[in-house]
Amino acid sequence: MGKLPTKMVKLSMQEDSSRSPTYTVACEDYVHVVEFSPFSSGVPASLLAYGGNQYVVVGTCLFQEEDMEIEGVEFNVLRAFHHELRVDALAWSPESRLDRIPTIRFCTAAADRKLRLLTSDLQDRHEVKVMEGHTSYINHLVFEPTEGKQIASVSDDHTCRSKPFYFHPHSCSTVEALAESAHGQRKETQSFDRALSCCREDEAGKVECLLRSSSETGHILPYTAPLRTSISPTTRLTFRWSLELTCILLPSLYSAENEWQRAAHSETFVVMVWDLEGNESTTLRLRSPGISVCWHPEEAFKLMVAEKKGTIRFYDLVTQQAILSLDCGQSPLMSADWCLTNTIKVGAVAGNDWLIWDITRSSYPQEKRPAHIDKARLFKWSRASENLFATTGCPGKICSQLLIHHLGHPQPVTIGSATVGSGLSWHRTLPLCVVGSDRKLCFWMTEM
Repeated sequence: MGKLPTKMVKLSMQEDSSRSPTYTVACEDYVHVVEFSPFSSGVPASLLAYGGNQYVVVGTCLFQEEDMEIEGVEFNVLRAFHHELRVDALAWSPESRLDRIPTIRFCTAAADRKLRLLTSDLQDRHEVKVMEGHTSYINHLVFEPTEGKQIASVSDDHTCRSKPFYFHPHSCSTVEALAESAHGQRKETQSFDRALSCCREDEAGKVECLLRSSSETGHILPYTAPLRTSISPTTRLTFRWSLELTCILLPSLYSAENEWQRAAHSETFVVMVWDLEGNESTTLRLRSPGISVCWHPEEAFKLMVAEKKGTIRFYDLVTQQAILSLDCGQSPLMSADWCLTNTIKVGAVAGNDWLIWDITRSSYPQEKRPAHIDKARLFKWSRASENLFATTGCPGKICSQLLIHHLGHPQPVTIGSATVGSGLSWHRTLPLCVVGSDRKLCFWMTEM
């Protein structure tokens, strides 16, 4: 990365605020993610971070709407952090403040499936803690907003994924199963052929089995992690599952009529909750890739998780159970957000449409309107008004569209575009949002 600006930058407002950005700030490289801190910095200016290929820049923004002595916007770079890979997602900690003893803390996600917790005093102290656990692309992450001692992240995890195998003609296939509950009550179950995901005979004449749970019986938990073992075709097997159920398997010889059948592999999707030491404190099983995750602003045990297939669920982290679910009625769901100024409102984009729910009324959207011809990509509520939100279109060959909507208006109140735009974030107190672009940040101010 080239040399970054370290001095305060003053930029003037553009004349056409309906289409051109109200303000812009020059950057040294393409901006892939950008995030205003949703928490008070302890000083008049707001914290903002943006990242791209192997870097994250942290700075402060102060706008003329906040200080009449400023012309346009003043952006002051506090520090540039080296990042091993391109930054794909970023979240601010509520512990980041600039009053008293300055502390910067945020977390990033990258393509190596790792989270990185970065902490700095903007002088000598600089720490990076790497958190591993996800096995696929991390889509979104968020800090617990009251104390910042936990991080939730969602991804495309395939934690029960196995590579395809083939059935061998001399392997075992038909499996009779008995399920024994934790209370010792034994019940016979149906033939358990589908539970044997794949098996094959190795060179030593033993059969390697990959077992997965079946959703066709109430005794076995779906999406249980695979179990591997080596057996002979006459061995009596015992597998213990996470529900404290025991399956006693009596394999018989494989029927030669079904030679070389491909076994399907199973997949599991999870949302993980971490402490700041990198330990997983909670893992919630999902039914499709996790796209967005939001924490309740006051109740630290409530978490919202949006899944790609079009379902949004609210979880109680104490019981680790879903307490409410919403349905888009379409997929793929690309982004969702919880309105933190009025937590009965939830918004999302799926396909070309934006959707709004009132969670006290129905699990189906109260409002749904087409937004972007080129498919919608991101949805973010304003932090200044419960009636204001923004959506972006999927990045095109040249420009990405930004639309700012007001629930009291049938049409977008602001339309903008950014060259290969990426990321979307709202200012903590102003009706102003930012999108990353090619070597610049683009800010749009709108009316309440």
